[in-house]
Amino acid sequence: MRSQGILWAALLAAASGAALPLQSPAPAGPQAWLFIDFDAVLCASCLDRLLDFARALPDIIQEERLRGIVVYREPAEADQALRRGKIVARKWEAVRKTHGLKFPAVFHSGPPFREWMGAAGIKLVCLDQAGGRVRVYDLPLGPGQVDEVRAILLK
Repeated sequence: MRSQGILWAALLAAASGAALPLQSPAPAGPQAWLFIDFDAVLCASCLDRLLDFARALPDIIQEERLRGIVVYREPAEADQALRRGKIVARKWEAVRKTHGLKFPAVFHSGPPFREWMGAAGIKLVCLDQAGGRVRVYDLPLGPGQVDEVRAILLK
């Protein structure tokens, strides 16, 4: 349970823009979370950024070290919220299967992550155990950042 607390503290710190040194070892398991604005990723250029990133990672990283958090806008009408969630889940699964994305994802409809993500549309949060830091990247990654992320996730 303590490792989950460390994980969520790291995610919240990243979401707030704070730099958070890791005070204890990172939990085993996923070491990176890909925050994806569902509404933004459906445009061609945003989808290309996601696919380029995913293709740059070996399948083992996608399957074992990466998790997606698909963020979407929930309608104001309560009766439509459940329906919207199901539509988003079905469409995401279709995108995932069509393009061979290997990482699993969960869904979030609240505004905090959307506000934090801003116009980026896709953010990556990595726990860098060797460097003892939480690293946050906007996609597309810059020169050398793909290798940096791959190195963090292969450790």
